[in-house]
Amino acid sequence: MNVTSSASEWSRISSSPFGQNVEVFSVTGQVLAIELMRKSEVFKRFTVNYWRDIQKKEVDFVIKDGIRTRQLIQVTYASSKETIKDREIKNLLVASAELKCSDLLVITWDYEAEEKVKGRKIKFVPLWKWLLNI
Repeated sequence: MNVTSSASEWSRISSSPFGQNVEVFSVTGQVLAIELMRKSEVFKRFTVNYWRDIQKKEVDFVIKDGIRTRQLIQVTYASSKETIKDREIKNLLVASAELKCSDLLVITWDYEAEEKVKGRKIKFVPLWKWLLNI
């Protein structure tokens, strides 16, 4: 397991399979990173990290409160359930088991739902709604 809070890790999208959406995805991820880092500085209650296992499965943001993992967040430029890559959900589930975290969140462009996948509840929230804390 590799957990880091390096900002350079978040901008690792230079050669991406996202095609034309890479800029929007990159901006979405960066907006989320900036807001998470701002909140962690203001409230001093959590740290923002990144997770990758030995098989290169990744989760974009790991929110930690001391040694306890509080939340796992994936970011995707999806606007429907069908456009969310299975990889995003699988990686979230693997990290959830390894880090013993049940608060799973996928930030999307405009898709909103709550689903149970393999016994785990995953919330899908549009970026704009997450930024407004609705």
